[in-house]
Amino acid sequence: MNKELPVLGISQELRDRMAKVLDRLSVGVALTKKEVERLERALRDGANAPEGAVLERLRKALDKETRGMSGLIFMVQSASNSPDGLGLLNFLLAESGANILTAHTRFSDSIDALEKIAAKPAV
Repeated sequence: MNKELPVLGISQELRDRMAKVLDRLSVGVALTKKEVERLERALRDGANAPEGAVLERLRKALDKETRGMSGLIFMVQSASNSPDGLGLLNFLLAESGANILTAHTRFSDSIDALEKIAAKPAV
């Protein structure tokens, strides 16, 4: 999405705000993905189930960045009929939002699965 921002005809202030939210979301998702994959690999290699606090931290981090994106989407949607290019931005956010929601759901499902493993009593 950052590549599309310069051609949308939106203010520099909004472009900077969007870039900040998108960058934070990207970093947050990358870190969450690495951690979930690390935990899954460790489980496959015979490690103990992860502690609930670790999984809760992952879930909160993912939700925090998603809320930042949601706030941006709602702000743009409320102004999408204005003549300053927000209609096209709204369309771009809607398209990207669907991809973000899909990724968020996958991560959330992975965390749920790890929580189920962590909740099982040791044999």
